[in-house]
Amino acid sequence: MFDFTLFDSICERWNDKNMRKGFAPIVALAIAVAFLIGIGAAVGYFKLKPKPTATPQSTSTPADLSSDTQVLEDETADWKTYTDPKNIATIKYPQSWSLGTIPIDVLPKESIQTIANFVKEKEVKENSDPMCKNCLVVHSQKEVTVAGKTAIVQEVNSHPVGRNMRAYLLKNDSEVVFVNGFPIGKNFPDVAFTLKDKEEFNQILSTFRFTN
Repeated sequence: MFDFTLFDSICERWNDKNMRKGFAPIVALAIAVAFLIGIGAAVGYFKLKPKPTATPQSTSTPADLSSDTQVLEDETADWKTYTDPKNIATIKYPQSWSLGTIPIDVLPKESIQTIANFVKEKEVKENSDPMCKNCLVVHSQKEVTVAGKTAIVQEVNSHPVGRNMRAYLLKNDSEVVFVNGFPIGKNFPDVAFTLKDKEEFNQILSTFRFTN
């Protein structure tokens, strides 16, 4: 007798297998369509998305240097200004300094003399003075540049001033400008100037300007 149960089972398996085969292309097609739709949506989103506008950079203006907090302090603003009678040069100096009876003097120089030789010769002449032989004592000396010119700066003891600072500036081949001074109340022959005193004199020299 034929077993219809077994036949029905075989038919059912065959139908299920073929149904799966039939639906596989449909499922694959659906996935592909969904993928393409997703790509299209993404492209459309980025095309329609508003592009960020560049924020204009603010151009900074120079700081107002006239404001109280930004002005660079001019340490010589309240200094005195001396102009020599011949209107050769000017120089500034603080209230705490004295530039002597002749703050700026112009001395003749032989054209063949170097500034160092000129200074040495002047020292010899001063120490040969019958009124005060060997009264000039040079404690220190260095060569610097003042107003674009070669200069020699000294710390000396001299009569009748006492201890003072000197500067010899080479103006031209035939002239030397002489500048001297000291901190008020500190021109004791036996008391050396401090580093601060010497720095102040250098600052005074930095204000020196030829006017002709």
